[in-house]
Amino acid sequence: MVDIQADEETNRLLAELTDIYPLLQSEAEDSERLRRPTPVVQDALRDSGIFKLMMPAGLGGLEASPSHGTSRTSGARWRGRARPGGTTSPRSRRERS
Repeated sequence: MVDIQADEETNRLLAELTDIYPLLQSEAEDSERLRRPTPVVQDALRDSGIFKLMMPAGLGGLEASPSHGTSRTSGARWRGRARPGGTTSPRSRRERS
């Protein structure tokens, strides 16, 4: 049985990640230099609630995985962006080649 409320929360959190993606991109060079997310990225990720996705349900999280409870599109987008340098933009992939 699928928990509709959890799916809605998962989709909300994935949308939040999409919203902060430009910030993640703009801070990427400094994060690489520091070898950790910049403080502004850490704050944005924490404020977005995105860490709740992988947190065990027993601790108040969603126990989500990239393929569970999300649409194919949003799951693929999440997996693509979760990798260092990941993107769903074909233009960006061509530029890196």
